[in-house]
Amino acid sequence: MTAQFPDHISFLGEDYVLNGLTNGSLFSPEDWGMGTQSECTALQKGFSASYAIIDEVLYVTRLYINSKDGLYPNIDGVTPVDGVYEGIKMKVPYTGKIRLVKDFDRKYYVHHGYQAAAAHHTVLDLSLNDGSVTEIVDRAEDARKQRELFEQGHGKSNRDAFGFQRIWRVLAMDFLP
Repeated sequence: MTAQFPDHISFLGEDYVLNGLTNGSLFSPEDWGMGTQSECTALQKGFSASYAIIDEVLYVTRLYINSKDGLYPNIDGVTPVDGVYEGIKMKVPYTGKIRLVKDFDRKYYVHHGYQAAAAHHTVLDLSLNDGSVTEIVDRAEDARKQRELFEQGHGKSNRDAFGFQRIWRVLAMDFLP
């Protein structure tokens, strides 16, 4: 699988990448009667989303959807243009944990799927209840320790045939509980 386009979340004035979540999804085109199809190998799920946490509440703020049947209903009162929904501010009633990352270290880049959480210098785990943030845990030190373990055990390169497997195994941190 090609490296994938991640979803983004604006939080406290900073742009983060959504790196994981515990339950289901934050947004699903199927909930709006749309099936999706991939138009490129870097967007296998057929859509991408941008979110924002405003006053400790999670909202979807932008969508790009490649509808397999060409149907694009209004979402949150917004009519899309070429599959892009701009200007949305729809609360996401998600309950569970999400992982936000930023400050990616390119030496850990893997051209496969999504980048490992520990390959980033900023890692936050947020707990949400019905879309409201209830807890924030800074995981940057855990990520640093995982990178250090990788460096000690596997050197500084991911260039050989199994490098990406080692990066995923060692830098994966934990799966969100």
